[in-house]
Amino acid sequence: MEETESSTIRTNIKLCNSEILANLSQILQHLPSDHACDLEKLLKTFPQICSDVPRQCRLVEHDIVLVEGAQPVKQAFYHMSSKKRKILQEEVDYMLAHDLVERSDSPWSSPCLLVQKPDGSYRMCTDYRKINRLTVPDCYPLPRIDDIIDNLGHVKFVTTIDLLRGYHQVS
Repeated sequence: MEETESSTIRTNIKLCNSEILANLSQILQHLPSDHACDLEKLLKTFPQICSDVPRQCRLVEHDIVLVEGAQPVKQAFYHMSSKKRKILQEEVDYMLAHDLVERSDSPWSSPCLLVQKPDGSYRMCTDYRKINRLTVPDCYPLPRIDDIIDNLGHVKFVTTIDLLRGYHQVS
């Protein structure tokens, strides 16, 4: 979607979990009272799981292995309007302030770009395609979706988790 002068650019779209926690009793009205009470107690005991600020999670680690003889790839930034560059800088500042990224003087670099989301806000993406060509593919076998769905037939609860900045939660 091309940016125009009349388009509304939404920036700084962040989590609003604190608002949800403040209205938790009302949100959980559809649950039996004992389940709602248990869930409310759990969320009040561990408020950090519903923080408004994304945090680094060290439960999953991933090693990137380079192909033999790989040399550093240093790419120039893509052209971007001053309006988008300001949004990108705000995003980088936010990630630095919350320890989601760190400054680097590595000989490797890949350009960042902004992709507009349906709600009008932007997602920062990094184009790692050139670097990906120099990495050994991870051969972890992903489970088949039909096997996953077949196994859901006997479960009582299904949970979905939406991770803000999930990419940055793998070290």
